[in-house]
Amino acid sequence: MSAANRIVTSNAIITMDDDAPRVEAIAVDSRSGKIVAVGALSDLRDAHPRAEVVDLGCDVVLPGFIDPHSHPLFSAVVCREPTHWIAPYVGYGTYDDVTALKIWADGSPWVGNIAATYRYLDNETVHAAGIPVGPTRESALNYTPAELDDLLDSFSDDDWQFAVHVNGDYALDVVLDSYQRELTRCALLGTDHRWRVKHVGGARKDQFERAAKLGVAVSMAPFQFLYWGDVLDGTLFPHRIGSQWQRFADAVDAGASVSFHNDGSVSPPIPIRNTSRRP
Repeated sequence: MSAANRIVTSNAIITMDDDAPRVEAIAVDSRSGKIVAVGALSDLRDAHPRAEVVDLGCDVVLPGFIDPHSHPLFSAVVCREPTHWIAPYVGYGTYDDVTALKIWADGSPWVGNIAATYRYLDNETVHAAGIPVGPTRESALNYTPAELDDLLDSFSDDDWQFAVHVNGDYALDVVLDSYQRELTRCALLGTDHRWRVKHVGGARKDQFERAAKLGVAVSMAPFQFLYWGDVLDGTLFPHRIGSQWQRFADAVDAGASVSFHNDGSVSPPIPIRNTSRRP
């Protein structure tokens, strides 16, 4: 265990860990910004005798989460419809406040409209869903490469950020090509531009490596495999594709900026569980 230089206590420390949902204190290495241990104050003091103890009193301490993708309004419509209709719209900005653009490069694997170089399996389930066996390639793109280039050209000069929904490997190649061209044109390579790709379920290792070199953030979707892994592996796709859906280790090993997201109401609106472990 590394040494902590600060121990934080509070009347309410919520860990979101099912084995220890509430604890008395947190040991922190403020130099690295990492939590070293959680537990009883006496145990943490014994383990880190030189650490400063900071009591936050009645302040609630809990993990801070930024979900980079979820659809709270759509989830509210599905799960909290009365609240959605009764609650006033407070705090929403206008289109003048928008500084980012989301683009759908292709669709979803369960619908059969992802732009991919690999085929769906030829079986009753795939046929019953009306999914062409494929491969789909450019036929499943929502934009041609030229149209995507034009779309980026239209907004990048105003310092807009881009997030692109993309699942198929063919579509991801097209998106990364367009990103590279536009980032080069705008002299943004090597900067903290925070352009992103979302989902990337069927991405390859070399594509994560390319995204990392471009500084493109990769937002992945663990819920796809948590909830539908059995369908992906052996029903929709052959094992070599389905078992490797959402290549988390490859994305991290590539050095990409990786985040995990929920997708309510496509998935249940429980972001913490949908991005970490099976409920």
